[in-house]
Amino acid sequence: MRKIVIASLRSAHKPWGGIEMLVLNQALGFKEIPDVRHIIVNLWDGDPPDIPLHEHARAAGLESVVLRANGNYNLDIVGQTRAFLRENKVDLVHCFGFKAEIVGLLANRGLGLPIVGAWVGLMITGPLMQWLHERLSLVTLRMVDRIVSNSEFATRELRRYLVPTRNVVIIPSLVDTEKFAPLAEPERTGMRRELGVDEAVFLLAIVARLVPEKGHRVLFQALADVVKEFPRTRLLVVGTGPREEDIKSAVGELGLTEFVTFMGHRTDVPRIIGASDALVSSSYREGISISLLEAMSIGKPIVATAIGGSVEALEDGRTGLLVPPGDSTAIAAALRRLASDPDSARAMGREARRVAQERYSIPAVTRQVHALYEDILRGRGTLMPATDDRGTSSSHQLSGGVGS
Repeated sequence: MRKIVIASLRSAHKPWGGIEMLVLNQALGFKEIPDVRHIIVNLWDGDPPDIPLHEHARAAGLESVVLRANGNYNLDIVGQTRAFLRENKVDLVHCFGFKAEIVGLLANRGLGLPIVGAWVGLMITGPLMQWLHERLSLVTLRMVDRIVSNSEFATRELRRYLVPTRNVVIIPSLVDTEKFAPLAEPERTGMRRELGVDEAVFLLAIVARLVPEKGHRVLFQALADVVKEFPRTRLLVVGTGPREEDIKSAVGELGLTEFVTFMGHRTDVPRIIGASDALVSSSYREGISISLLEAMSIGKPIVATAIGGSVEALEDGRTGLLVPPGDSTAIAAALRRLASDPDSARAMGREARRVAQERYSIPAVTRQVHALYEDILRGRGTLMPATDDRGTSSSHQLSGGVGS
């Protein structure tokens, strides 16, 4: 029986980010499913010179290829992609982002393969070209067979922009719950030492791009209130962004220089979250935050604004505390609650870990994606139920057709 062949297309022009992590984690999940061959297809024009998704994938033993075009808008990449899909007998194409959607749709002309798009929501701020590509994606997504949205919030956004949602399937983002796991006590203590904090410090972390919609300023205002009652509170700010200097200046204005440490870009985020006592997500707007899922997986309580996907991922009082966006008083009250009752905070963290493993782990989410692919292929007549000697349906087999 031939394997189902899935190609995940992503523009290699993008730096390492949440979508790249999503593609990589899905590929890791399919590595454990014997009836699927999953290939990451990186669409590359030579800039930047390295391709983080490809490098991470190859290091993990995953199948990843690079298709190179001479220039960002050179249509030669379409012909290369069409040839690749034919040669590898691809059965279904999953496109991640506008460029991948355009290339996938054009390459599919004459092939008739099912095309799946991905939607995680719009950015408010960011590079102009990324802003434009996201809006154009709202057009190309109308042409695909199915859209995978990562939250109810993101789906409502599609509806608001008049994208038909009858073909939308909600499948949440996923997190590597083995990589993002609670630290053993010696490692946690050692990491806190590296960070220059002892056990008496109430250590908070925020992992987010340094842009206005992430709400750093309102978090700093809340912190200024919290340290009056809990002076041994410290905040680690992980991330970079175009408004870094402006956001840093707010710390000085509030007299919080000794309480806040800007960490910049870090590759050891699991250890930083693991050493912290809680994660804070103060965004004004968010789909399902990857850092929120990572903190849940590590077993940390979370204080998050009650917006978008955060409301879907967290249960107030059980896995974290939800507060109104932009409300520094409410954020401060939630942080004081965690600081004053560490046993309750740890219990929230344990429940968050359980939920992450059950709903957002690589195996749990990959099962949903796999089921979607099979449903699409059955609808196309490509995937047929296999029968045993008694004529009873048991597994599946591929019929003849485009992908065969």
